[in-house]
Amino acid sequence: MRRRARTPRRRGGLARRALIVAALVIVLVLGLRLTVCGGAATSWNAAETGRLKGKSLGISDVESLNLSPYSWDNVKKVNGRLAYVRDGETLSSFGIDVSEHNGDIDWKKVREAGVEFAYIRVGYRGSIAGNIVEDARFARNMAEARSAGVKVGVYFFSQAKTEGEAREEADFATSKLGGADVDYPVAFDMEPDAAGSDRVSTLSGQELTTAARSFCDQCEKNGYHAVVYGNQYDLSQYDQAELARHGFWYAEYGTTPTSRLRFRLWQYTKTGTIPGIDGKVDLDLDLSGALDAEDAQR
Repeated sequence: MRRRARTPRRRGGLARRALIVAALVIVLVLGLRLTVCGGAATSWNAAETGRLKGKSLGISDVESLNLSPYSWDNVKKVNGRLAYVRDGETLSSFGIDVSEHNGDIDWKKVREAGVEFAYIRVGYRGSIAGNIVEDARFARNMAEARSAGVKVGVYFFSQAKTEGEAREEADFATSKLGGADVDYPVAFDMEPDAAGSDRVSTLSGQELTTAARSFCDQCEKNGYHAVVYGNQYDLSQYDQAELARHGFWYAEYGTTPTSRLRFRLWQYTKTGTIPGIDGKVDLDLDLSGALDAEDAQR
């Protein structure tokens, strides 16, 4: 009687154990597939859950795309560089963007000079052959900038002619980050040559927009926010409404931007000087604090 009573319980226990083992095997297989597939599978989860690295600079309300809230009279020169100051409060952050062309950088001196963030080139696509190349000083710049306490983002110089090439560039850029956290979104930098000597100068506005959107969307799939860089002409070639959710890093040199675009990053000179960097360097402002403050006041 006892044996008969125990038999069904034992069989039920074995069945449950078999189910548990099968479930564990499935989990391990799926985990292995995620590991083997690398960034693509992991990044899909990141994009779906909204846990993207680097802050978003996107424009949530497309209707306000060209309704800039900035009062450029608030841009002041403070200690030899620009800042957005309202009622005595600085509402901007000061930064630079660099590549291998800036040579060896003493990041400790850069941070001591007041640089709060830096965009570092991760790589580029050749304008003739179209091959992708890692920036020669990328790894060193990233490591030393972080060690010095400088917030970081990366940019990729694009020559993508197709959606596939744009996604390839995004995969390259995000793979070099290796899943690491960054403070700023991955920037898409495409600057068609006015002389028509590169791969992308003959692309239509829609083709340019498709490349930018494909790059940014792929970065998101890989777990990173993205942003689109360009001067007034470059950005005018895009369907800006189609890219608004990613946001813009705007380049115009001087103290008063003429664009009404609702951008959060502003590259305001290419001839800056910073201790720790030989020669000229691009200077930037993160105007996120200013934009939010001006919006709140309206």
